Amino acid sequence: MVDERGLSVNKANHHELERISLISNAEKLRIHLLNRTEPIVFDGAARQWTCSLWTPEFLASEVGDLRTRFRFCSRANSSANEPSPYKKAIMETDCEFEEASFGEFFQWLNGNIDRSGSLSRFQR
Repeated sequence: MVDERGLSVNKANHHELERISLISNAEKLRIHLLNRTEPIVFDGAARQWTCSLWTPEFLASEVGDLRTRFRFCSRANSSANEPSPYKKAIMETDCEFEEASFGEFFQWLNGNIDRSGSLSRFQR
């Protein structure tokens, strides 16, 4: 819908959060944004970002041999006296770090344990 200012706007009823399309008239959009005091969502803005294509498969194909540190947090059930990891915030200190390549990480994600190097010790 287009509002009285000529901007493409969609009000989300449950949060009253205004959403504006980036295809709106640039000058009208600039004037509208300068007068804002509330949050706003730009529909479709991230679709243009190159990094939106960075899936594990893409990273493995482009930089598969590049090594980095991956963080792994246990999903195993805790004891009866300790809250489950799902019921509490997982802190970085609750996790283990392992160096591996993006290729090994992609293999681990796909269940190819024999091709995931040192990541094979982590439950999938």
